[in-house]
Amino acid sequence: NRYFGSISARGGLHSGDGGFVETSGLSSFVIGGSVDTGAPRGKGGTWLLDPFSDVDIGVHAIDTGTYDGAGVFSPNQNTALVDNGRISTALETGDVTITTANVGGTQAGNIVVTTGVTRASGGAPATTFKLLPGPTGTITVSATGSIIGSTGNPLNVNLAATGGLVSVSAP
Repeated sequence: NRYFGSISARGGLHSGDGGFVETSGLSSFVIGGSVDTGAPRGKGGTWLLDPFSDVDIGVHAIDTGTYDGAGVFSPNQNTALVDNGRISTALETGDVTITTANVGGTQAGNIVVTTGVTRASGGAPATTFKLLPGPTGTITVSATGSIIGSTGNPLNVNLAATGGLVSVSAP
C-alpha cells in the first residue's frame, strides 16, 4: 500500500462527530498522505493504521523499488514507513492508533518511533495516540523520537506491548 493522498472524514459544520479511517496493508506499507477526522462541534474521529509488518515512524524519503518483466513492483523495504509529520497533523483533530500483526512472516510487528510526534495545535479536548504492536512485538521510542503534547494541546499516549517490550530512550 502506498498512500500519498488526502482523506477527510469530518463532522458537520454545526454538529456531528469525526469519522473513522482505516489504512491497511502488508509489508512495504508507506504512509505519506494526510487524514482529517476532525469535528468543529463534536468529538474528533480516529485514524487506524494496521499493517502486517514492523512500523517505522519518522522522516522518510519516497521508497524505491524495481519492476520485473511483467510490471510487478517490488519495494526495497519490508517495514511500514509512516511519516511522523502526518501523524502529528492528524493528532490535531482526532485520535491515531497504530497496531501491527505478525501473520507468520519474518517480522514481529515491532513499532519504532525514530523521529518525534508532537501535537502542537488543535487545543482541548485531548486526543489519543496509541501504539499496539503484534503479540511478540516491541515498541521503541528512540532518543530522537519523542512523543509530546504541548501547552493547551493535551495528548494521551498509550504504549501497550502485550507480549513484547516497551523501550523509551526519548527525554
